[in-house]
Amino acid sequence: MAAVLSLLRGTHLLTLVGAGGVGKTRMALEVADHVVAEFTDGVCIVELATVSDAFLVIGTVAGALDVYDEVAQPLRDTLLEFLRRRRMLLILDSCEHLIEACAAFAEQAALQRRHEHIGDQPQGARRCGRGRMAPAIVAISSA
Repeated sequence: MAAVLSLLRGTHLLTLVGAGGVGKTRMALEVADHVVAEFTDGVCIVELATVSDAFLVIGTVAGALDVYDEVAQPLRDTLLEFLRRRRMLLILDSCEHLIEACAAFAEQAALQRRHEHIGDQPQGARRCGRGRMAPAIVAISSA
């Protein structure tokens, strides 16, 4: 865990990769529990296992954060602007089947907001939904 904590503190984007069932989500939760105080806008875990289409990644993340379409701009831009104004940990869990879409989103978010990471949920955090904690970025994928 110390190595993951060190990596997380030194980067804007971190991906945990390994075979299914080895404890990637558990590790991300433990790491997030250690760093939750560093993220003033909280921690959010977005579960992507049931998302079957890469085109739904942005909408799923936005929905978890209660970010909605604005007439003047695409949802992706609205979501990135929302994240840009926050110091949070955003964890994208079970994203292996959507890896290209998740990687593109994470890269865009990290470029705009250097202190966002993708990961999982600490004790003080809840899975995001209506009115819950807001995130930063860590990605979890099976090898």
